Amino acid sequence: MNNNVEFLNYISKNAEMGFTSIKDLIDVVKDEDLKKILKQQINEYENIYEEANKLLDNYDEEQKEINPAQKFTSYIMIKMNLLKDKSTSHIAEMMMKGSNMGIIDIEKKLNSFDSLDKKVNHLGEKLLKTEENNIEQLKPYLKEKE
Repeated sequence: MNNNVEFLNYISKNAEMGFTSIKDLIDVVKDEDLKKILKQQINEYENIYEEANKLLDNYDEEQKEINPAQKFTSYIMIKMNLLKDKSTSHIAEMMMKGSNMGIIDIEKKLNSFDSLDKKVNHLGEKLLKTEENNIEQLKPYLKEKE
């Protein structure tokens, strides 16, 4: 498989998991400012997702869907985590952990692929910056349990 296609599929799946995960928990968020931030993050992920799929069209490729079992597992993990603690701080921590995993994966991919198309590489960098920005936005919501 073409490296560009493989990386675009990765970006598409990563962005889809981002917006799906946030949508799975946003109704529990009580803090309106945090809810606003999470809605912005959904929009960012959706834009990256759409851009990745448009670029895949240039390669006459369709996006590869996320395995339904993987989506379900993520959903269950989120719901189980929220059963333990629905606090604003815990939700921010959950989201930051997801973004940290994303950063590590994106960096590995960027370092593994040689000679990516400029637009494909740029989109990968955009996703990386989005994950880093998401963490920065969530830091103020972290607090020690009382």
